[in-house]
Amino acid sequence: MVTTTVVRSGEAWRRAEALAALGTGERVARWLSGALPCPAAPRGWERALRERELWPWVPPPEAGPLLLVAGAEPGPGVAVVGSRATDPYGVAVARQVASDAVRLGRWVVSGGAEGCDAAAHEAALEAGGRTVVVLGGGHDRPYPAAHRGLFRRVVEGGGALVSAYWPTTPVARHRFVARNHVIAGLSEVVVVARARVRSGALVTARAARAVGRPVLAVPGDVGEGLSGGPHALLDAGAQALTSSRGLARALGVAALGLESWPVRHHGAGAPWSRVSAIVEVDGGADGPTEAAILGALGLESGLDLDAMVVRTELPVDAVASALLDLELSGRIHRLPGDRYALAECGAVAPNG
Repeated sequence: MVTTTVVRSGEAWRRAEALAALGTGERVARWLSGALPCPAAPRGWERALRERELWPWVPPPEAGPLLLVAGAEPGPGVAVVGSRATDPYGVAVARQVASDAVRLGRWVVSGGAEGCDAAAHEAALEAGGRTVVVLGGGHDRPYPAAHRGLFRRVVEGGGALVSAYWPTTPVARHRFVARNHVIAGLSEVVVVARARVRSGALVTARAARAVGRPVLAVPGDVGEGLSGGPHALLDAGAQALTSSRGLARALGVAALGLESWPVRHHGAGAPWSRVSAIVEVDGGADGPTEAAILGALGLESGLDLDAMVVRTELPVDAVASALLDLELSGRIHRLPGDRYALAECGAVAPNG
């Protein structure tokens, strides 16, 4: 078995004295402790790893792969992965699974990207849980840069930013493959919410299966590109995840207090799981997000998700979740091309 050495930010200070004699090492140690905004090149750390007299302050080479962790050391987790360019369904699924994972006492592990990753991290924080962002480069190279605020809230909320790369390591395509393997390794279960057949989410799923981790896939509409990844995994023997209790079973824990996912038909009669344990749809008073969406559609019909985010100036995951609520309550209809219109505008409901 390959072991993993975790270097937490607090431990970096204990190594600073030993690294000081090596020049650049002290700056790296101080950066890991949050004292410096940008680290020097980690040549000192590399040399320290070869200096036997510095043990045990610095892990020996045979200690195995090294993970640099800003924040708390991650606990048992559920990976929630999916497409960056997802749809409202994918956002809602990622949020639901993350919320359920928190309620089951697990961390939420993902890659910090747009789409499903960000939705999972946000939902974990909103549920009062802790989440892990696995980076594809050094800690000083957060990607995407637009998620710096999210990453800061992850650490402030008791979570962690994890990287297998030294500070100053730039983000590169091939490093995301290693990032996906780390996501699988930090998780008890990997859930693929929404993804195309050729996607990083499936790399994570394959890595999980290679080390014996259960892989769960959420079904979608047959024929949709974003359903291709989960359906390919189901064909290969992955478990179908259609309820909160299904996640609990995969983790081997009791599903106390978890609500089921009500099922409705969507599109051409294909089964579609509405993810609604967080907010029940009752057709009652509108919240501020719902009111903003209804107002935008009242001014201009046929807006898509991106356009409504621009019009309302609200977070994409909040708008996506509210769109699903409004569609289920019959207040709006989905049009071809994933555009939306008010129900009273005469649009024909896709399932009607």
